[in-house]
Amino acid sequence: MIAASAVLAVSAVTGCVDTEEINIADLYRKAYITTDIYPQTEGQYSATTTNTPPSLSIKDGHLVKSEGGEVISYSGIKSYKVYFRTNYTVEKALAGKFAVPSDAEELVAKYNADHGYTGDEEYRMLPSECYTIRNGESTIPAGSKEGEPFVVEFSDGLEAMELGNYIVPIACTLDGSDVELSEGQDMVFMKFSNIYNDEAGEDVRSERILYNNVDFTYTVADGSSFYSDPWSDAALFNDSVNDVCFCSNYVSGLTITFNEPVSLSRLGMVLYDSNAYGNTIYFWPSWTYENGTEGNVGGNYLGTPGYSSPSVYWFDISGMYLDQDQKVSSLFFQIYNSGYNFSELYIVAFDE
Repeated sequence: MIAASAVLAVSAVTGCVDTEEINIADLYRKAYITTDIYPQTEGQYSATTTNTPPSLSIKDGHLVKSEGGEVISYSGIKSYKVYFRTNYTVEKALAGKFAVPSDAEELVAKYNADHGYTGDEEYRMLPSECYTIRNGESTIPAGSKEGEPFVVEFSDGLEAMELGNYIVPIACTLDGSDVELSEGQDMVFMKFSNIYNDEAGEDVRSERILYNNVDFTYTVADGSSFYSDPWSDAALFNDSVNDVCFCSNYVSGLTITFNEPVSLSRLGMVLYDSNAYGNTIYFWPSWTYENGTEGNVGGNYLGTPGYSSPSVYWFDISGMYLDQDQKVSSLFFQIYNSGYNFSELYIVAFDE
């Protein structure tokens, strides 16, 4: 799938009028086209397909994994009006027509040259099936300064186009009139850029959530307490953020033993703002590798803030602390700061 970001732009083209005599009374009587978007020479519409990475989030009180993938989002203006106007009140009707000029390819080449676009930056002609010009003719009635606007509209499916930059010029011509078009305001350029946005990246590894009594078992260290009636330490790993655990000792310890060694990715704690004695909880993880060696986070106690609603605070330990070539057979938590309420601990490992 190709991602796209479509951009409309109105650009001025310059020229000169070769006249031998100038009627002073008509010197400033000009017709022109303009948009109601600021700045008046630009407008944009974008359709972006993003390759998103897998993610973990709380839904309906549980941690849920999203596999990620391609998501199409739209922003900006899909169609916009271009107005046919004069800078004076016309005495008789003035008709204008709007179309892609016959020398469009040459105009695109000149546009690239004028702006210094080369290689991948260069623009190509936007295929005719990708846009529509509505109201291709407009008339400014006598006694007025403005006719019906014409509309340039992008078609659906632009995100499926080949990567690259595209442009199409649309010119205004006056039908049988001695009124001149204002220099630089007789043409619009419509631009479309097709871009691929890969947030996931090629090296993103898939993750899985580990569950109590499925992937591991745990024990509470002697002298530790993770509950105060009516709460229970059974709420630590029950995959529900709607209950509350209570660390009633200043320091409490947990040992997690994995049924099979795992490649750990990150640890998560679901927090409330219901801490009675402070606004930060600290915990210090250590672990034993499959080969019997040990590791820990050193002097880096991992601190977490409180939240006003159940939110996962993640600790990415895979890159900074873990030996990537070793799997972990057991994990030990020391949790500090008595009186702190939290509702769930989560352990996430990489898929094998």
